[in-house]
Amino acid sequence: MNLRHLEFFVELAHTEHMAKAAENLGITQPSLSYAISSIEKELGVPLFEKDGRNIKLSKYGKIYLRYVKAGLADFSKGNTYISELVDTNSGTVRFGFSSAAREIAPVSFKHENPEQHLNFYFEQDVTSVIIQKLLSEKVDLAIVANPDDLESVNLTHLFDQKLYLAVSINSPLAKQDKISVNDLASYPLITYPHINCLRQNIDTFFERAGIEPNISMVLADTAPIMNFVNSDFGVAIVPKSNLINQKEIKFLEIDSKAAINPVYVATKKIISYLLQPNDYLLILKTIIKNKNKTVKALL
Repeated sequence: MNLRHLEFFVELAHTEHMAKAAENLGITQPSLSYAISSIEKELGVPLFEKDGRNIKLSKYGKIYLRYVKAGLADFSKGNTYISELVDTNSGTVRFGFSSAAREIAPVSFKHENPEQHLNFYFEQDVTSVIIQKLLSEKVDLAIVANPDDLESVNLTHLFDQKLYLAVSINSPLAKQDKISVNDLASYPLITYPHINCLRQNIDTFFERAGIEPNISMVLADTAPIMNFVNSDFGVAIVPKSNLINQKEIKFLEIDSKAAINPVYVATKKIISYLLQPNDYLLILKTIIKNKNKTVKALL
């Protein structure tokens, strides 16, 4: 079926007048009549019926019009999308990031070349989910901590987040600036579920130190964890964050070089590029170039 003929059909359905529709389309009436007849012959039903000197949509035409308009709209979106893909100065890059990168993403993805009109779409989830979205090409790039699936992704190390012990400002621990690894087991630990990469990292940290943590509470996100820490229900091991109210929470340095959370930029090894490869490389370079100023306050 000819796409142009479908456009003729929509215009005729709008005007319900052969001469006016042909004039609007810049074609002759016989050409318009031939196009409509071709569609009707293929469908096997009449799309229009006479209405005095004019015409109107038949019951089949009314139904068909809804689908044709929707289809043409999708074609138009597709054309626009493909145009963006081949234009290296524009397009949309879809970023996924884990909670470890929630402060880094907005700053790191500021593009330095104003002549390149790139749009950015952001999506946050736990690392395992973001990696799956990366592999299914629902996101193009990801900033994640401690990913498991290393065979299917390319990883560029961005930095190591230092982990701290977060305590209530009203806790006796708040009088300290540092805590030893061995002392961590003495306090009720509020932490993340096992699906969270930071929890996996914390478990590995304790396992290597030969310590059994005293886990008292498991919560899905940093905000509720900090609420319970602030109420002195326990302590938490987290990266330092400007999003955490440091008037209510104090961060104690953990006396161990192993208390880190590695953060990476990840891309799929075999990827259908939404932009040109050089565009991804440029964005990666921008992220890495800016890493010191974007994370300096967090380390």
